[in-house]
Amino acid sequence: HERDLIQRAYSRAEKAHEGQKRKSGEPYFTHCVAVAHILAEMNLDAETLAAALLHDVLEDTDVTIEELREEFNDTIAAMVDGVTKLKKLPFSSQPVKGARNP
Repeated sequence: HERDLIQRAYSRAEKAHEGQKRKSGEPYFTHCVAVAHILAEMNLDAETLAAALLHDVLEDTDVTIEELREEFNDTIAAMVDGVTKLKKLPFSSQPVKGARNP
């Protein structure tokens, strides 16, 4: 079941990102696989690995959160949506004023 879930996520993300390229010119999907590989090395669960493969589909393709819920489950859809929302937060590499290094 876990292997099937990851394979379905792989196929869905690969299809969704078809034709997209990274700045380097390589297929965009290689980034999705690299992210999933890092998390797999951390021994994370199959749902997390599936979400890693799918993590850019809401932002960069026509796939909707409803489709993710139907094709996978609420947990995976929520993880993908959460990553998409995180990317919209303004982050700064500047130290936080008043923060101290213990």
